[in-house]
Amino acid sequence: MYTVLNDFTEKEHKNTLYIKGEKYPKKGFKADSKRIIFLQSVHPGYGVAFLEIPVEPPERKSKANSKAVESND
Repeated sequence: MYTVLNDFTEKEHKNTLYIKGEKYPKKGFKADSKRIIFLQSVHPGYGVAFLEIPVEPPERKSKANSKAVESND
């Protein structure tokens, strides 16, 4: 699921209105990968993107792993 950045009407979801902060897609609809990429890009006519690009959190090293790395010197 993706967070809506700017309000828009999704023509491929029976003209469903998506409001900023809501999740995309709504229940009963599927997200097409090409459409998601399009909605994440800055729209040429409106000058904004409509969906966020999810950012994966950086991997956290566990203390056990960092100690093992330190002891391999």
